[in-house]
Amino acid sequence: MLPVSIRPQCSAMRPSRIRTMSIASTLKVLPEGAAPMKGPSWLPLICSCATSRSPLASAGGILRRRTDPRRDQRLEGPVRITALDALIDYLIIPRLSQLLDRHPRLEVTFTSDFRILDLSRREADVAIRASKPVHPDAVGRRLGRQAIAAYAARGFPLDDQPRLIGLPHALDGTLMTKMLAELFPRGRIVARCNSEGQMISLARAGVGIALIDCFAADPDPRLQRIGADPIASYDMWTVSHVDLRQTPRVRAVTEFLTAIYREEADLLAGLKPAS
Repeated sequence: MLPVSIRPQCSAMRPSRIRTMSIASTLKVLPEGAAPMKGPSWLPLICSCATSRSPLASAGGILRRRTDPRRDQRLEGPVRITALDALIDYLIIPRLSQLLDRHPRLEVTFTSDFRILDLSRREADVAIRASKPVHPDAVGRRLGRQAIAAYAARGFPLDDQPRLIGLPHALDGTLMTKMLAELFPRGRIVARCNSEGQMISLARAGVGIALIDCFAADPDPRLQRIGADPIASYDMWTVSHVDLRQTPRVRAVTEFLTAIYREEADLLAGLKPAS
């Protein structure tokens, strides 16, 4: 969730040097394949995105690296997955034992960061992000659609001046802030944070209204969606370095993530709101 300039169009992404962006960073553009649902045409996403600048782009960074080719042909060893915190906490970790039961010699490392990350200083094997890779050294696989909506605690008073949960002041120029202002023009931000997990906790506690991924909020009996439909939807991708895509451990993780998105397609797309 870090700001630069406000450019809602995907044309802002050009393949020169790709840097990873946090949730807030993604809110300055709609990634390729994104589709606003209700509200202004520039409605952004709560998800990882990439802008041009670096050898590769991902939610947490993918760095070209040299590995032992003999080791790469065995389905064992470390695999680093980078994604935003809600994806890791709500989708991947609850199902991780399934992957490790099938492949017990894997060692999985998760990384999640909301700062702008320079890929030349980080390393990952598989990243989850909200735009199709464009660099020739990056290969992607489409996972499916994902949606966001506004949520508050059940019983939260929905008057014309609601309390809102926003980003830190340093991120006032992002589309996240603009979206909140447009959806709730008379609302007031009473709490700020830079992670989706914190937003969910604040919303559950009745502090205010937050913009949250539907897959994380819809199953939560403590939260209610504000409005019937999601605000925006977008495509999600796994991204890996071209040299790693055929290694058994990377393929196993990619297939594992693809299965999650296939099995939970309706939840991810915001089609299963809590009653």
